[in-house]
Amino acid sequence: MELGQRLRELRELAGLSQTELGKAVGVSRNAVSQWEAGVTQPSSRRLSAVSHALNVPVDRIMAPNSRTREKVVEAATRLFDRVGFDQTSIDVICASADISASDFSRFFENKHELLYEVLKKYNDRTFAEARRIPPKFGTLEARLKHLLHIYFVNDLAHIKLTAALIAYSWQWSEGRERENIRQLSDYHEMVLGLLEAAAADGEISRGNFKAASDLILSAYTLSLRKAVFDGFDADKLIRYVEPQLELILRGLRAEKA
Repeated sequence: MELGQRLRELRELAGLSQTELGKAVGVSRNAVSQWEAGVTQPSSRRLSAVSHALNVPVDRIMAPNSRTREKVVEAATRLFDRVGFDQTSIDVICASADISASDFSRFFENKHELLYEVLKKYNDRTFAEARRIPPKFGTLEARLKHLLHIYFVNDLAHIKLTAALIAYSWQWSEGRERENIRQLSDYHEMVLGLLEAAAADGEISRGNFKAASDLILSAYTLSLRKAVFDGFDADKLIRYVEPQLELILRGLRAEKA
């Protein structure tokens, strides 16, 4: 949203007409109309007066709204996915989202901070897709492979973005790692649910299901290198992780024996 549109919305929220705002600020109604149309912008001194008249901080008038932030994230997601993270500059992101560099800096300190925001939304979509068509039938191994296949299809459709997200995960702060672990709880809940159901049916014994879920996630993440460097599709990746799944499940079956 441009400054003019924000100014108009804030003026209307304050219950002022263009004439009334102009009078409070010391300009004509036409000047206010031109500000709101984006033809001109108020000077710093006038902006301070507008802020006082509308009873809002200057930052609220100047700062882009949440929809603009979403546009930046959406633009970055497309560009990171199509062009690659390293090859995409902030200037290109700003041009794609139709914002200025100063607007970008109000939302994100740098490109890596934006990448983390992309990661959160990307994971949300992936987990929502997995919950939409959960694996309900077959053996435990078949249901696990069904779940992983959903993830593989999604990640392979966005492999450049996926690779950038995995690489960046080794560089972020402890705070972001804690946030990421909380978000990954969706994945673990789905896997733990499958393991608990299999234990209830007597297919496996009860054991350290959290450790098993971590191992499956590790096998999944490592296997993505085969997609990046060897061009594996989702079916080949499932075959690639099958031996690792078998070892994990064999341990749970051995406990049962």
